[in-house]
Amino acid sequence: MKRPAKPLLQDNSLTAKSQPRRKRDPAQPSLPFDPMPDRVEPCLALLKSAPPVGPDWAYEVKWDGYRLATHIEPKGVRVVTRGGHDWTHRFPAISAAARELGGRNRNSGW
Repeated sequence: MKRPAKPLLQDNSLTAKSQPRRKRDPAQPSLPFDPMPDRVEPCLALLKSAPPVGPDWAYEVKWDGYRLATHIEPKGVRVVTRGGHDWTHRFPAISAAARELGGRNRNSGW
């Protein structure tokens, strides 16, 4: 027999809060505390006979090609394949454009 879960808080009027891992940077007050993970699983394309219909749907046609994730980090830019391979050197135009975004949006200095 499965026991019911206990509530996290004894007083339901309180909210559960964890302690931050480090102090928030005053120059970036809305930056989340948790660091970006090393890998984010990409969304995969699904084969369908027709695109979705209605105003709440968006879709894109999946042509042959690569599914890549671009990571803009303080230490630099990485272009990573779905399989986790670093292909930054294979996509210099994407890498350069991402560096421009990173330098413009962050005080990273690169």
